[in-house]
Amino acid sequence: MANMTLNCTAATFATPTILGAEILAIHANLVTNYSANVSDQYYYNHPSSVLEGVDFCNVTVSYTHPGQEDAINVETWLPLHNNWNSRLQAVRGGGYIPSRFFLSYAAMVGALGEGYAASSSDAGLWPSPYLPDSWAQISPGNVDLYKLQNFGSVALRDQGGRQGYMLAQRYPDAYDGIAAAAPAINWGQFFVASSWTQVMMNILQLYPFPCELDAITDAAIAACDALDGVVDNLVSDADACFFDPFTMVGTKINCTQTGKEILISSAAATVANLTWAGPATPEGQRLCYHLGSGLCYDRLHKWKPATWNYTLIDSVKEFAQLFHDSVDQFDSLIGTRNPDLSAFRDAGGKLLTYHGLADGIVPVKGTTEYYNRTLEVTPDARDFYRYFQVPGLGHCAGGSGGQPTATFQALVDWVEKGFVPDSLPIQFKDSDGIQQDRILCPFPQKPRLTPNATIPASRNSFECTA
Repeated sequence: MANMTLNCTAATFATPTILGAEILAIHANLVTNYSANVSDQYYYNHPSSVLEGVDFCNVTVSYTHPGQEDAINVETWLPLHNNWNSRLQAVRGGGYIPSRFFLSYAAMVGALGEGYAASSSDAGLWPSPYLPDSWAQISPGNVDLYKLQNFGSVALRDQGGRQGYMLAQRYPDAYDGIAAAAPAINWGQFFVASSWTQVMMNILQLYPFPCELDAITDAAIAACDALDGVVDNLVSDADACFFDPFTMVGTKINCTQTGKEILISSAAATVANLTWAGPATPEGQRLCYHLGSGLCYDRLHKWKPATWNYTLIDSVKEFAQLFHDSVDQFDSLIGTRNPDLSAFRDAGGKLLTYHGLADGIVPVKGTTEYYNRTLEVTPDARDFYRYFQVPGLGHCAGGSGGQPTATFQALVDWVEKGFVPDSLPIQFKDSDGIQQDRILCPFPQKPRLTPNATIPASRNSFECTA
């Protein structure tokens, strides 16, 4: 990269030979004096980053899988030699977007600001829409399996987090380290499970006010708040938190939706209980962990007509069958449930994941279950795979408990220096506006206030305990 200013042309880059792929084109453009900044709210696993007056070479490689009529673009930003830290950071997608959208470009800006070369792929879906309706089918009723294959194989959050896990499972020697936040590991299950609460509300004809569900949630948090030794409106040990929503039935609350006091209904408790328990068969067998209420069951399931939606499900039996159909059709293509990471371990890889305990979209329990299954298959998994639960954090960002910003640097130090991340720092302002400086602990350990702690806002007042 020393002479990149002079050599940022397509001719500089040799055309790679890749089995099963044909290179269509290589484009290179020199970008000079580029300045931008990115907030940690969009640059997951990292702190905010500022980029000032940077020169880099923007290289885009376009390729196809012969016979599949696709065109995939991989965009890479190469910093000049004096700005490069000798590392590559591949950035992720989110939701139904594989990459090359505003979040991935924000991450590329952040990566460039930290000295990395940065890369992302559109998986042949450029320009990437937020919903898959425009690309998911070849014709009505027929899923485009080639594009779904490309979509499934492109570190990372939700969709990007899932991509990171797929890399560890299927391409174990591709990366030295993977940071995967809030991974949608059970993607085949996700399609149907996300509509569970709304489906059950329709079947049972139960429609509680949002204020009732908020009150039940607040009561559950209050009941489990002190499990870590400090009352701060955060639940740090969700695995030890058990709360019966039916104990709230008849409780008087002020309701924004009605503009007056009401009593919490049994309908509200039923909906809360169904949400927390997650999808099940008519016999009560759990199908998977719940993935958040009210999300649309989109038309990626192309065995249904375009006019179909989740409101047409009229029984638990039909829901369960749809769930199994989804897993059967999509799990082998885009699922990442394989707990055997031994090849990734043998390649020397390191995997670091965080997941918010208040994530209302991708269930933290799904990540916990996967981690436990990995330990069963590979008992030494903690030597190369660490998983951190984050109290109060929503989906990757937001919420009341702060967002980890040192994750990626911890991964780099683990890969390059052998520094095992026995804890991660996290900072946030609590509900009273007081700055908190605490720690996150690798699962199954939990943060606990030390017996003699006098300053609960300090990370030195907490320890990781089993």
